[in-house]
Amino acid sequence: MSQPSPIQMSVGHFKLTIDEYAELRAHLLVFGENHEPTLKRFGLLSEASRELLKLRFLSAFSTDDALRDRFVAKMQQLAAELRAK
Repeated sequence: MSQPSPIQMSVGHFKLTIDEYAELRAHLLVFGENHEPTLKRFGLLSEASRELLKLRFLSAFSTDDALRDRFVAKMQQLAAELRAK
């Protein structure tokens, strides 16, 4: 059985690409970690689902510097855009 791609991690039936995860993290960075509209939008209503998703991406980032760098750059760009609005 193959491992899921680090570019797309899933929690239950919910999947996020690296760009979607960057968007999620940018929104939470700007609006707060418990920003309900963002959490609902991404289908992450339980603390357990948020923690699982975070751990899966952290695991992928720990073994793939390019993936981590891509995530950080995208998240910073999106956070700056959100702050500018």
